[in-house]
Amino acid sequence: MSRDDAKRAFDEAILERLVALNAVRAAEEARGLVRWLRPDFQNPSATATPIQSELPDERQEDEASSSRAMAAKPLPWPKDAVDQVRAVADALAASAVPLSLDDIAVRFTARGPWKKRLPQLLKMLIAVGRASATVDNRFRSS
Repeated sequence: MSRDDAKRAFDEAILERLVALNAVRAAEEARGLVRWLRPDFQNPSATATPIQSELPDERQEDEASSSRAMAAKPLPWPKDAVDQVRAVADALAASAVPLSLDDIAVRFTARGPWKKRLPQLLKMLIAVGRASATVDNRFRSS
């Protein structure tokens, strides 16, 4: 991989994470939750003092995971096996929460039985230490 390719891949990964974060924030704002950076300046008429919230538990179903999966435009499924492994690893790395097989499949488009290869590709990533599995058959980047 050339330096330019690596830079492009890095930029794409950052952009995917930003799009996912934007989808999460948009969903929160639609529910009425706004995260002010400077509440005294940005929302001086607020009556309640902002409360620091906890991050959701990883075992808890994250409402935003489906919106994040749908937020990014699905990528074409690579034809080369090495590129397929890389694409799945990148999808796991771009996600803040563990992904199921269906969550990963939604991120790609292709015809044919390509989804049958996902379990094998995930096993390969786990074997080389690039991914790990949770108890409920979800996968995350290591």
